[in-house]
Amino acid sequence: MRGNIKLGSKMAIMPKQRERFSWWSAEAMDFWLQHVRPHWSLYRAYALVQERYSVAKEAEAIVLKPNRHVPPCQPGQYVSVTLEVNGVRRKRYYSPTVLPDGRWQITVRRVANGQVSGWIHEHLTRGAVVELGCPAGEFHQVDPQQPILLMAAGSGITPMYSLLSHWLGEQGLSTPIHLHYWASRREQLCFHGEFESWAQQHQGFEYFPYLTQDTELLPHERQGRFDLATFKQQYPNLSSFQLVACGPFGFVQQVQALQPLVAQWHSESHEVPKAQGPEGERFVTLMKTGKTVAVPANKTLLEGLEDAGVEVPFGCRRGVCNTCSCQRVEGATKHLVSAHTTEGDGVIQLCVSQAMSNLQLNL
Repeated sequence: MRGNIKLGSKMAIMPKQRERFSWWSAEAMDFWLQHVRPHWSLYRAYALVQERYSVAKEAEAIVLKPNRHVPPCQPGQYVSVTLEVNGVRRKRYYSPTVLPDGRWQITVRRVANGQVSGWIHEHLTRGAVVELGCPAGEFHQVDPQQPILLMAAGSGITPMYSLLSHWLGEQGLSTPIHLHYWASRREQLCFHGEFESWAQQHQGFEYFPYLTQDTELLPHERQGRFDLATFKQQYPNLSSFQLVACGPFGFVQQVQALQPLVAQWHSESHEVPKAQGPEGERFVTLMKTGKTVAVPANKTLLEGLEDAGVEVPFGCRRGVCNTCSCQRVEGATKHLVSAHTTEGDGVIQLCVSQAMSNLQLNL
């Protein structure tokens, strides 16, 4: 009995102890931890900016030191990077390369009128902290034991650099890997010197830079945009190659002409697809609220809903992260990447879907 009374007395004290320490929260812990190390946190995936340097004109490599909450990143994957820009939290997606010492390197190309890329180039300095999301993407599933064609334009080179760093640095090369890389001018080619060096060091690796605006070429350079006939002539054995394509939406669409000819096809686009079509409106009924709104027929559903004042979760805005996915209950939509039109019950991505009729969405 005496023991029970003692236990009861302790239990009676516990609420007072909890009340005494109620001010102590994860946010408070983070506040104090960040006074010791800026990227420390109880649970948030933060990374500390440690270095930055130029890899091409208007392209900066940012070296990050992740904390222990950042999930492992496979070669070729992408990750969201959230940072505060002029007092507003902004999220963008980049393809990290994991360095031998465990740090991450992302490459940020300045985009014309880009709020985030411009701010990073002008204001992000050593000692700053960014928040990282969970890595995603399927390029790491490409089998390096089978011949590979890597085809990149613009910022699409960053996952290719990550893959090549892994394949050539850690695994060694046991099969042909050819990189075809397009840029407007020579000065815009990221990692150009490293690609040339790797081509000299590894017999099976070949590097083909293409310049679309420079007319005076060096011996190893090529001029012009992707040409299907040229590739079919250069690779009579296309059916033995896996093809990995990344770049602006229009570039990936052009290269997609090779998809029926290769053994496997993998692609991502870092550019927001643009809807095209007739003027006018479609009516979208939101099933959870019963509200019906009009959206322009020549915009993506995400853009149209935003214009109508409907708040929709979104991430990459290019059909990759699935943050804006929802159920289409009735109606027809066109997927802007695959160009396929489907109707009836199904899951769609609002950022790459265009309404082809009036719709009912489970929103």
